[in-house]
Amino acid sequence: MNHLLEKFTPVGSVLAAAGCPVCFPALTGLASLLGITALAAYEAQLLIVTQILVAASMLFAWRSYRRTRYRPSYAMALISGFLVFFSWYVWWQDIIIYSAFAGLIISAFWNIWLEKRYGDCEVKPVVTE
Repeated sequence: MNHLLEKFTPVGSVLAAAGCPVCFPALTGLASLLGITALAAYEAQLLIVTQILVAASMLFAWRSYRRTRYRPSYAMALISGFLVFFSWYVWWQDIIIYSAFAGLIISAFWNIWLEKRYGDCEVKPVVTE
């Protein structure tokens, strides 16, 4: 169940953002394709949900890093998450937020591939006598 949650949060944050056509006009086509344009009435709540899902995807990227010990995908998720929040609160730029959403999704799929290819990386203590 946790693996499913880890992979849903980046996609969920983009879907929640797609429900806010005023803030994210480039995602309006995706929203109309999926039939979620009716969620525009709940824009304020969806903006909060988007931020929660971005923070959760950063947390789950850390958990995936703890299992695989692969730094580039973890760094990509962290940088993308911080870019979302930086652009959200400091300097609003659509291209930064869209790129950061893409980075979160790429990082999630990268972690899926890593976990399927290498499995969990368990650190076993070495006992020398």
